[in-house]
Amino acid sequence: MSALPMKSLFADMDVFHYDVTITPDVPPKLNKIVWEEFCITHKEDAFGGMLTVYDGRKNLFAPKELPCADPYSDKITIPEHDGSINRKAPREFTVKLKKAAIINLEELHRFIQKKAAFSGNCQTGIMALDVLIGYKIGQEFITVNRNFYTPHGAQSINGGLEVWQGYYQSLRPGQGKMFINVDTSATTFYEGLPMHEAFARMLGARSVNDLRQGVQERDRIKLDKALKKIKIRVRHRGEAIKRQFTVFKITPTSADHTFFELQDGTRTNVADYFRSQYGLRLAYPFLPCVVIQKDSYLPPEVCEIVQGQRYLKKMSDRQTADMIKFTCQSPDTRAIKVADGMKKLNYAENEYLRQFGMKVQSEMQILDARILPPPTMQFHPQSREEFSTPMEGTWTIDSRKRFFNAVELSSWAVVVWGQEQEIPARAVEMFVRQLVQAMVEMGMNVTMQQPPLMRSSPQGNVDDTLKTAWTKACQCAREEISKAPQLIICIMPNIGRIKPVIKRIAETKLGVMTQCCLKNKIMLPKRQYNQMLALKINTKLGGINNILRSGEMPLLEEKPTIIFGCDVTHAGPGDNRRPSIAAMIGSMDSYGFRYASAIRLQQSRVETIQDLTSMAKELLIAYYRKTGKKPARIIAFRDGVSEGQFAEVMKTEIDAIKRACYSLEESYRPPITFIVVQKRHHARFFPINRSEADRSGNCMPGTVVDATIVHPYEYDFYIQSHPGLQGTSRPTHYHVLLDESKIDVDKLQDMTYKLCYLYGRCSRAVSVCPPSYYAHLVAYRTGEYMKALDESESATSSSEAGSTDFSSSSFVNVTVKVYPSADSRNFQDHVFHVK
Repeated sequence: MSALPMKSLFADMDVFHYDVTITPDVPPKLNKIVWEEFCITHKEDAFGGMLTVYDGRKNLFAPKELPCADPYSDKITIPEHDGSINRKAPREFTVKLKKAAIINLEELHRFIQKKAAFSGNCQTGIMALDVLIGYKIGQEFITVNRNFYTPHGAQSINGGLEVWQGYYQSLRPGQGKMFINVDTSATTFYEGLPMHEAFARMLGARSVNDLRQGVQERDRIKLDKALKKIKIRVRHRGEAIKRQFTVFKITPTSADHTFFELQDGTRTNVADYFRSQYGLRLAYPFLPCVVIQKDSYLPPEVCEIVQGQRYLKKMSDRQTADMIKFTCQSPDTRAIKVADGMKKLNYAENEYLRQFGMKVQSEMQILDARILPPPTMQFHPQSREEFSTPMEGTWTIDSRKRFFNAVELSSWAVVVWGQEQEIPARAVEMFVRQLVQAMVEMGMNVTMQQPPLMRSSPQGNVDDTLKTAWTKACQCAREEISKAPQLIICIMPNIGRIKPVIKRIAETKLGVMTQCCLKNKIMLPKRQYNQMLALKINTKLGGINNILRSGEMPLLEEKPTIIFGCDVTHAGPGDNRRPSIAAMIGSMDSYGFRYASAIRLQQSRVETIQDLTSMAKELLIAYYRKTGKKPARIIAFRDGVSEGQFAEVMKTEIDAIKRACYSLEESYRPPITFIVVQKRHHARFFPINRSEADRSGNCMPGTVVDATIVHPYEYDFYIQSHPGLQGTSRPTHYHVLLDESKIDVDKLQDMTYKLCYLYGRCSRAVSVCPPSYYAHLVAYRTGEYMKALDESESATSSSEAGSTDFSSSSFVNVTVKVYPSADSRNFQDHVFHVK
C-alpha cells in the first residue's frame, strides 16, 4: 500500500495558527514571491529564526508562538525581478500577521485512537500537517494542488507537448496513526522549444522546412489557440534576456509580409527590420510572427517557450493516447516509481518536519487483507454448462452457456456509415450471418435473420438515415409482428462525433436501441467479438445474461430489497449555465440484474440531488408493480460525493428517501443502508508475493481492506473487485454513512463484491458495483443528449426551475414512465407503465 505512517509527538504539542494578509491582493505566484521576501527580511525579528509553513493564501503555522507583536505588520518592496513578474504588477506590499488559534494536537491524537469524535480542531490540525508535508516540496518543484512535478524523465508527445512525471501526497487519518498517501501522477507541459520548432510540432510537420509553402489559416488558428497567453523569452539581443513576455496572438501573415511603421514614418516588414536593426537574416521568414503586445512583433525563431508551463487546454485523441501510454504502469513499475518519489520527497532530511517534531517511515505500509471467493454464475437450465465459477474475475461467453433469459429479436436493421470501398458489402453480410449465429447459439430467438442493410455517409443527415432504417425494419418484419423495430446495428469507420448523435436520435426520437461497431472489428470478426455483441444486445433488449446461483446473495433473497444507485454530473469547467444532471436507478428483481432509471435536471453545480424524493418514489412504485412486493429494505449506493459533503448528504438525501417512503404509506418505513462510492482517490495496493497476484501483477479480484488505513472508527472499506487489464488497478472505497438494517459487515462486503459480476455489458467483474456504474452512465448519456438540444431555452428554464423532469433512459433494461396521482398516498393508487 502506497501509504507511509507518520510519527509525531501529538499528545505533547500545540501548533500556532496565524492569519496572513498581503495587500494589495495579487495572484498566488506573486503572493509566494512576496512571502519569501518577507521571510528573508524578517527571519529574526518576526520569526526568531524559527521555520514556519505557509499555505500560500491565508494560513501560517508555527511550532511555537512567534516572538513578534500580535498583530504584526510591515511593508515589503520587491526588487526588479528576473522577468517572471509583469512590469505592471505592484512592487510594494503590506504583510500582516495575526494569531488566529492554538491547535491542540491532543484532540487529533485522541481521534485516531478512537477515543474522541472528529472536531473542527481535528480538521484544522490535519490541514496544518498537510501544509507542513508539502511546504518544502512546493519550494523545490512545480506543484499543482497536492501534486508536484519534475522534468526528469519527461517524454515528448504529439503537438509540442511533453508529459512530466509527478507525485501525489496527502495526509490521511488512519487507525492509530496518521498516514501520508503517496502515488504517481502525470500532467502535460509545453516543451521548452524554440518557437519555430514548436510551430512545426504543433502542426504535425516533420521539420520547419515543411512549412515553406506558408501556414494555412486553419493552422494559424490552431497555433493561436494553443499558444495564446504562454510565456516566452527572446534570444536575439546578444545577451541573456531574463525578462518573460506573454504571447498575445499569432499574426495572419508571415514575417516578410507583416508590415508596421517605424517612428520616422517609414513602413517596413518584420524580416527587413530584424536584418537592419540586429543584423539577423531570418532563416524562416515564411512563418507567421508572435505578437507580444498590441503592435510588437517577433519572428518565432528569436523566441523560446519558457519551460515548466502546464498545458491546460483539451488534448487531441492522439495526445490523450500518448498520455495513457506514459501513465499506464504495471504494479511493479508503479511501486518502483512511488519509491522513487519518496526519495525525492526526502522526509528524513526535511528540516520543517524536524522543527515540528514529525517523522515519516520510509517504507510502504504493509496491510492485512482478505480475498473474497468469486460467486458461481448461473445460466439457462438448458445450457450444457448451467453453472460456472469465474477465474480471476472473468468467465467465458460461448455456446455452452445460454443466456438465463434470452429475448426474441424480430425486427432490426443494419446501417453502414461508409462507402463500399471502405466497408465492403460482402464483409458486412458475413458479419451479420456470424452475429446471428452467435445470438442463436446463446439462446436468442432471431426470427429476422436477414435484416435490411443500407448505407449512409458519416457527414450525411443522421436523423433521416435512422428513420429510413427504422421504416425498412418495419417493412421487412413478419406481418404478424406489430411491434416497432427493436435494434439498429451501426457500423462506422471510427467513433468520431457521430456515435453520440446516433444514440441521441435513436433513443429520444425513435425509441429504438442501437449497437455501434467499428469497421476494423467486423472486417475479420472473431467468434468472441460476436458473442460479446450478443451479450450486449440481449441486455439492451431487456434480457438477463446470467444471474448468481441461489444462495450467493442472501441479502437480496431473504427479503424484498431494492438497490438504488445515485449520481450527479456537471457541465465542463467554467460552464455554470448548463444544468447539472441527477440520475437514480433502482433494481427491478431479486437477482440484482435489471434496473429502471429516473433522471432530473437541476440547478447548475449543485452536488446534492434536489428532487430525490420524487425520483425514489417513482422507482419504489416501479419495483412494486414489477415484482408485486414492497421493498422491505433499501440499499443505496451514492457516487460522486467527497468527504466534505458527507454531512450534507446525510441531512438531505437520506431524509429525501425516507420522505418518498412516507408519501406512499404513512406506516411504510423500510430500513435504509446508505453507502458512498468513491473512485477518485490515490490508494493503491501492491501484492507482496507474485503468487498472490493475478496475471497482470495486481491484487486478486475480491481483495478487501477494512483496517489500518480506513477511518479510525467509522464504517468504510476498500474492495478491488476487478481483474487487471493493464496498468495498476484502483480499488473502490465504500463508506457506509447509515445502516439501519444492521447488516453484518461480511455480508455487506460480500454482496457489494458479487454485484460486480452482474454488469450487463461484459463478462468480467467490474471495478465499481453496477448500481453506481449504471447511475453514472445514465447521467452521462443524458448529458450527451443535452449537448445536442437547444441550450438557450432548455438550460435556462431548467436551471431557474431547480428541478425538471427528463425522460427516463432505457438502456439498463427497463424503461419506466410514472404518472402518479397527486392525491394518492399508497402503492396501489399509482398508475404507470413498465416496458
